[in-house]
Amino acid sequence: MIAYSVPSALVASWNDRPLIVRLQHPGQIGGLMSLVHPGGLLHIELPLSPSTVEEIAEWRQPVPLHLVLSEPRDYPLLYRCTALLDHCPVRVAIPLIAGFARAVRLAASLDLPVKLDLVPPPPQLIDELVDVLDLYLHRSTVAQPIEPFHSSLLAFFHQEPLTLWSIQEEDPALFRVVAENGDERLPGRLASERSSPGSGDFLDVWRGGLLAEQGECASCPHFDYCGGYFKWPDRSFSCIGVRTLFDRLSLAAAELRHDLAAFSSEGVEDSR
Repeated sequence: MIAYSVPSALVASWNDRPLIVRLQHPGQIGGLMSLVHPGGLLHIELPLSPSTVEEIAEWRQPVPLHLVLSEPRDYPLLYRCTALLDHCPVRVAIPLIAGFARAVRLAASLDLPVKLDLVPPPPQLIDELVDVLDLYLHRSTVAQPIEPFHSSLLAFFHQEPLTLWSIQEEDPALFRVVAENGDERLPGRLASERSSPGSGDFLDVWRGGLLAEQGECASCPHFDYCGGYFKWPDRSFSCIGVRTLFDRLSLAAAELRHDLAAFSSEGVEDSR
């Protein structure tokens, strides 16, 4: 089923389907819980800022929280959120703004799952992305997912294509957004697109167009795991930098398959 991201004021009109509920202030949570069916609530989305952190830290209900840290420089606020892990699942969204790697490192050290709010990164942020990927792949103390790297690694490992559009919750076939005025629109960075939200094949058309152009995407070995995500909205964006990330993920997945196969073979030999 399609999941809908809705503002808290419109929950009652949409509570017959899977929901992501957007709140502007934690004080709205109390009234929300009587309106939404708990089984259909995927998570509550809240801004994490100096003005909201104290009330967020007092949250005690077993409902998942998605905390949006719009300013990476506010990352010390994450210390106040660790007690939430005793009561509910928590994920922290961090934007690709210079300095975001520091926020990711702190979140990971506090055992908080992370979702990077991806955009086509400027060249000066590629090194930070590489640092975060290396943190996820090689730091033994990192026990929680850092998205989109976690899901992409699993997709490479199982050799089952899964694009960034799906991982980042921006695939119109899976996610939709309801605006404050009740209008339904495409999710994430596609929101400015004028196509009908009912166009579940929007990304199929987009990917097909990129391949037909015979540009970077047509020769990219990772297209099934990206889906032209970084070419939106600027088809001229150069993927040289982000392609190194996929190269590393693909290599890590291949090494993991090799190690598991070797371990299984050793187990068979030992049992004889």
